[in-house]
Amino acid sequence: MGDRIANAARTCFLRRTDRGYICPRGFGTSLSTTQYLAQSYSFEDWSPGEGRHVLLSEGAVADREKCKEDRTAWVTTLLDLHALPKDFPGADDQLSGGEEARSIERAMEEDIQQPKFIANILVHEFEGLLFSYPPAFGPNLPGNNIVATLTAIRDQFETPEHINDGPMSAPSKRILGVCRSYEKVFHGALVALDIGLDRIRQECHHFRTWIERLESL
Repeated sequence: MGDRIANAARTCFLRRTDRGYICPRGFGTSLSTTQYLAQSYSFEDWSPGEGRHVLLSEGAVADREKCKEDRTAWVTTLLDLHALPKDFPGADDQLSGGEEARSIERAMEEDIQQPKFIANILVHEFEGLLFSYPPAFGPNLPGNNIVATLTAIRDQFETPEHINDGPMSAPSKRILGVCRSYEKVFHGALVALDIGLDRIRQECHHFRTWIERLESL
């Protein structure tokens, strides 16, 4: 089971390119202002092959110095739009989820001003991706009618990325409303593994744009 969990991130968010790998490592906290530029995070790269690496931060933003440490590396982010502070650079709750994510990404890249830094914001959060295929919850979460309930939720929206991010209606809150035992790191990884990257990118346009940008490096 442990190996399966470890492989989940690699299967869903790890894709080899001719220059290296997209690497899910590192974890930090959301930052409220442009002070994220002054923060220092430790990035580890997992590189089972030669070539250039893409370092992926889940929840942390690389500062300028991190971008400069390895001139051959690209640094990207995996931040949830949901619950980002209102004063986060580029945030504007008058925009749609996708528009606000793009606004934040532009602001981050303009501030950091490193050619190999790629900002990425999930719309609205990681759990939104899991609504790409609700049947994947069935083998991984206990309880009755979980798949039917989550499928009904998914069918109310144009795409998983349209599932809104209110305090009680964000994707993760909806999952918890069906199954209180859901744990993001444990169950989320397993469900994502069963869904697979191809289906997620098919269902989630903003996420697909990010993956394609990385694959084109």
